[in-house]
Order: sequence, then C-alpha cells, then structure tokens
Amino acid sequence: MKRNLKYILSIIFVLIVASCQEEVKLKLTDGDPQLVVEAKITTQSGPHLIKLGLTTSYYDEKGNDTVRNAQVRLVRGDDYIVPLEEKNPGYFYTADDFSVVEGEKYTLEIDYNGQQYSASGEVLPYPVLDSVVVRYQEERVFREEGYYCYFYGKTPKGQINYYRWLVYENDTLFNDRGDYLLADDELVQEDISNLELPYPFEVGDTVKVEQYSLNESTYNYFLGLVNLLFNDGGIFSPAPVNPTTNISNITDPGNPPLGFFQISSVTSITILIEEEE
Repeated sequence: MKRNLKYILSIIFVLIVASCQEEVKLKLTDGDPQLVVEAKITTQSGPHLIKLGLTTSYYDEKGNDTVRNAQVRLVRGDDYIVPLEEKNPGYFYTADDFSVVEGEKYTLEIDYNGQQYSASGEVLPYPVLDSVVVRYQEERVFREEGYYCYFYGKTPKGQINYYRWLVYENDTLFNDRGDYLLADDELVQEDISNLELPYPFEVGDTVKVEQYSLNESTYNYFLGLVNLLFNDGGIFSPAPVNPTTNISNITDPGNPPLGFFQISSVTSITILIEEEE
C-alpha cells in the first residue's frame, strides 16, 4: 500500500512540475549585420567557391542574408588577379580548371559596404600518404566492432605543419561536430605512423581520405570552431564566442568579419574495405 502511495505521489509531482514549465523566449538585441566569409581554395581542380553572407537575428530561420554589390579579388603573388565569376549574389567561383600552386602566396580582397577586408595564406607542402592498413577490431569499451583504417606517410621537413582530414564513407562526408580531425606537429611528427581514423567500416565500404595542409591562422580558426561546437553552456563552460577569424577588416580593425580563408595543398587516398583473409 505504501509503495503504491509513493508511486501515485511521484506521478502527481511529475505532472505538477510539467504543468509549471513555460517556454521562455529571450529578448535578444539585434546587432548590425556582420559579413560572413567562407573561402576554401586548394591544389585540386576547381571550381572553388568564395561565399559571402550576412549575420541575421538569432530567431531568423531563413539563414544568412544575401550579400549584393561586393567586389572580390583573389591575387596570386603581388599582381596576378585570378578570374572570378559571381554566379549568384555573394557566390564567387574560380574557373573549373583553376588550382592554387604550392609555394605561392594568395591574398583575398573584399570590398563591401564601404569596408575593405583582406586575408593571405601560403600554399604549404602537404604530407604524403603512401600506405594504409585495414584491421578488424572486436567490440570493446568506447570502440565499435568493425574495420579500422591506419595511415602511414611522411611530413614536410623544415616547417611547422598543421593538418585537417576529411573522411568520406561511400561518397558521404563525415560532417558532425566530432568529425573535425585536426593535428599539428605535436601529434604528427617526422612520420605519419599508425594514424587511426576513428570510424568503424564494413566490408564493401569505399573510404576516401583528403588531407589538407593548413596555415596556422586557419588551423586556429578550426580549433576555435571545435571549442564552440562542444561548448555545452554549463556552469563550468566558458562563455561561447565566435572562433577568431583569419580575415582582417582594413577599414575598421575592431569590426572583423566572421568566417575563414583557407588556402591549402591537398592529397587524397581511396580504399575499398575487403574482408581479412
């Protein structure tokens, strides 16, 4: 009888608490729209996209506003201007056959709404992925069973290296917050040895890995983005802030845009997962 009474009282308590819940919509102040830049240009053949947008209200579900009447230039070295075509407002494309050249410096210049923005980067050498080993792993704590890929290769000497890896399974990119695979020379030193992809695969899967060289400023941007994505808003978490951009506002240095300019060399390797003999 006492057990039944406790059960009934528990249900009543839950119902009372649920009935007291009320959705609260915070009154947030809308700031001035900020320019948002997404630019990723590599040694692979184009077309490569430089995308511009504007920030909007927190409760606006339409996404970034369109940027119109912007002037965008991509400059190689000191004087060669890479041809760009604005196919839609704020969407600037290189030619299909364009790719950046290792060792060259490129500068992105943007004129918009009376403001001048600029970012530069050098196309750094990429590490060589020369082999991959596939091993079947049994299920255990924090690891699913499946086939795991381990990579081997060489890193460029005489420089500090920063990397990002993109992984595709059957042409589908792993694109959740935990899929930002980043490293520097503290993790990857003279050789890439036994570097494990944290994904279990099955027999018949096609796995493609793209490895990008990054400038330090781009690497730091992605690190800041990862920290933001994993900020749970708890009492022990720092206040969320946008990742530090690597693009400067020349006109008003205290008002930088959001986003990033990535200029990278890239190498890729594709393998088919086969059953172990």
